[in-house]
Amino acid sequence: MPLSLFRTLPIPNLHLPAPLAPLADLACNLWWSWNPWARKVFKAVDPARWERERNPLDLLFNLDPRRAEALAKDVHFIAQMSEVLEAFNAYLHPSTPTWFERGVGARKLPRGIDWSHPVAYFCSEYGLHESLPFYSGGLGVLAGDHLKAASDLGIPFIGVGLLYRHGYFVQALDADGSQQHFPMQLEFDRMPTRRVRGPDGGALMVTVDFPGRDVHAAVRVVDVGRVPLLLLDTDIEENLPEDRLISSHLYIRGREMRLCQEWLLGVGAIRVLEALGLEPCSYHINEGHSVFVNFERVRVHVREGNMTVEEALADVRKHTVFTTHTPVPAGNEVFDVNMVRRYLERLAADLGVEVSRLIDLATLPEKRESFNLTVLALRTSSRANGVSLLHSKVSNNMWSKVCAEEQTAVQRIEHVTNGVHTLTWLGPDLQDLLYAKADLAVFEENYVGGHAFDFWREVPDDAIWQAHMTQKLRLLTVVGDRLRRMLARHGASPDEVAAVAGSLDLDTLTIGFARRFATYKRAGLIFRDPGRLEYILKNPKRPVRLIFAGKAHPADRPGQDLAKLVWQMSRDPRYVGHIFFVEDYDMRLGRMLTQGCDVWLNVPRRPMEACGTSGQKASTNGLLNFSVPDGWWDEVVGDEEAALTGWGIGEATGVEDHMPEDERDDLDAERMYTLLEREIAPTYYDHRRPNGSGNAAPHAWIEHFKAAMSVLGPRFSAGRMVSEYMERFYGPLSRG
Repeated sequence: MPLSLFRTLPIPNLHLPAPLAPLADLACNLWWSWNPWARKVFKAVDPARWERERNPLDLLFNLDPRRAEALAKDVHFIAQMSEVLEAFNAYLHPSTPTWFERGVGARKLPRGIDWSHPVAYFCSEYGLHESLPFYSGGLGVLAGDHLKAASDLGIPFIGVGLLYRHGYFVQALDADGSQQHFPMQLEFDRMPTRRVRGPDGGALMVTVDFPGRDVHAAVRVVDVGRVPLLLLDTDIEENLPEDRLISSHLYIRGREMRLCQEWLLGVGAIRVLEALGLEPCSYHINEGHSVFVNFERVRVHVREGNMTVEEALADVRKHTVFTTHTPVPAGNEVFDVNMVRRYLERLAADLGVEVSRLIDLATLPEKRESFNLTVLALRTSSRANGVSLLHSKVSNNMWSKVCAEEQTAVQRIEHVTNGVHTLTWLGPDLQDLLYAKADLAVFEENYVGGHAFDFWREVPDDAIWQAHMTQKLRLLTVVGDRLRRMLARHGASPDEVAAVAGSLDLDTLTIGFARRFATYKRAGLIFRDPGRLEYILKNPKRPVRLIFAGKAHPADRPGQDLAKLVWQMSRDPRYVGHIFFVEDYDMRLGRMLTQGCDVWLNVPRRPMEACGTSGQKASTNGLLNFSVPDGWWDEVVGDEEAALTGWGIGEATGVEDHMPEDERDDLDAERMYTLLEREIAPTYYDHRRPNGSGNAAPHAWIEHFKAAMSVLGPRFSAGRMVSEYMERFYGPLSRG
């Protein structure tokens, strides 16, 4: 049971009539974000505001008192709310054993995993929902899905991270496509977060030693179903003005400020767990940003366990798994040794060792000036994994010297392929089909086990097609609205605005591309041959539409240039009405795109994509993947069972991975054009109108569509992913 339900302060200044008071607890638990009936209750409270903001707590704060009184007396609404609250309480307090409870007995996992000894998970960002916009992309959304799946499985689990006052950033494109970055100003009291109580009953605060001073952090919690997520916030009165800014921006540019954030996360996380009386059974370091957790655990062992430093390090390693998420060198955090030295001095003094002893754990012989967090994580963990089979192979090549060292317990970087939380990403209309017909217990078992789920094959084609087209219409409506507002801001004429929005018809084959704009993801690859692309897009019998979305990091100029190129192509007269760029990519737009497009495009420079979970979200909704065999898709290409689920761009042999970049780009672009012309567009269009009916389901396409949902959905679900972590890492590494 989530401890946070008993250890939070009341929500300040929220006043609701007594019959509506339970809505506050429901609003503060992200369970509503993957429960369609809960969302319908909040929508009924204020439909217009819900559509604009999707933040249930802020919706309650802004509820007109007269409307509140009317709802409190509305018998139908109270009945609807009560039914959802009953389901919510049944989820939190299930009457039958959860997957974890059944698994512990069946597999005899260590008994130490309980709510006083949970699995502890550390990450620098969490993408749970757009109403909590302190995430940037794949790593954060993966972490959010991990927590949701752990909740569904009933695993005693707790997450820890940072709470960023200004979030990531709001993206706006100038008329020429230049990316502008605007900070958010988040009001935590109006978001699904609550202050955590300390042992004295007051607001919990922890103190972290920094060079020459102490920094204090308030602690807030986000309840994610049964799982509490604890978040540290330095923007409090007890801190110096400059220290209040430490938790201000996610992935801030300044190197020392970034180090401050990661030091705060590592040291502060352990001190929060100590303050709450929690002793985790095992520790999951999700990417190197949070690895200072291991240093603080060494300090605790030496101070309280009467261990030597070497004994403490051995114990820390024994219960730790580290997940690396990127084969891109820039993604493995490195700091100047002299900068880090000052932060380690007090720790070294507490341990009774020279600072150089700690520095040595994070440096390589050939790069003594670089303090490498990935190296530190590998040397202070006993198990490590990449996030796809191919990524683990790449990671083993990258870090083979470190893994071969006598002091490194990690001998091999294993793999647990990422997955996505099905009910977060499955479209509402497909969910309606699922809830109406499927046995949800069977659904859960198949998705946790990664087994094919034949339910989708049994749904009539017309029902599947109608659900998909409704989701597609919802996407095109949102895209049209965003484009109208953006073009109006740029000064486009009413005729121009109307022409662009009016070209978003339902019948056109729609391909989505949405992700972080990093150069290795090659968002511009499809423009390699502009003339041929124009011919494909404008084919009168088989037209094609491309929708792009994504942000480039404020410090990534090449990535911003790539976004600018795509925007300019969307405004090129040759492509207007066929290519669209939608600004300010967030989780809501991500859901819409992966639910409403027909095909999902992914063209990273192989093998630089660690996993690429957006394609998994797409396949959950039946979209067909059109991808380079990299990351997770490398595990699908050539699999006979998954043959109908999409198209691979090139070979998965690795022979071409070291070709000159220009040659490889030319080759992959040619393959893209050929597949679009000869396979994808014909498959989509050739059987669209049997018997002359424009509304009839295209049965050949739906055969592919059902295969994606039935085969890939379970195989790449977060339930399957977290169950693997439980059985292969959390259980074996836990304290008995």
